[in-house]
Amino acid sequence: MSPRRPRGVQHVPTHSRREVTQAVVGPIVVVVLTLLLIWMMRPGSVTPGTGGLLHRQPRAGWLVAAALVALVALAWAVWRPGSTVRQRPLVTATGTVGVLLLAVIGAVVWPGGLLHHYQSEPTLPTPTSSPISVAPTPSSVAPTSAAPTSVAPTSATASSAPGTTAPASAPSTTGK
Repeated sequence: MSPRRPRGVQHVPTHSRREVTQAVVGPIVVVVLTLLLIWMMRPGSVTPGTGGLLHRQPRAGWLVAAALVALVALAWAVWRPGSTVRQRPLVTATGTVGVLLLAVIGAVVWPGGLLHHYQSEPTLPTPTSSPISVAPTPSSVAPTSAAPTSVAPTSATASSAPGTTAPASAPSTTGK
């Protein structure tokens, strides 16, 4: 157990503000950069244009990596303890804008083009009608004309009634 402090003695912090800032910001930077790399390196399928940025666009991945290295170098040069820079926030902001501007210029003048545009897969037209048609049932079909139709005999079995030409076993076509 620590010895008890006498009354009226103020607590002196044991860590400087710089140490606390480094202890908090350091792990946050590591986690953010790890998540960025995981997102950029996620695998894609055999279909072109899938996956992370490094899988789809390796040239753009190199450009992003180079820009990040330049930003880290700028931050180290400006914020290190032995730096003679007087207006650190202004130099950091100006340098960051300069690095990003150089990255955009590098993307524009990259030999052979920086980005590759993949052709999208063709879409199939949607059918306008059902491909399967159902035949109507005989009871739902109405006769087209009221006049009886006569059928030519196809066999030797004809009715013995005079004047009829339909076979005796044929069903009625009028529905009666």
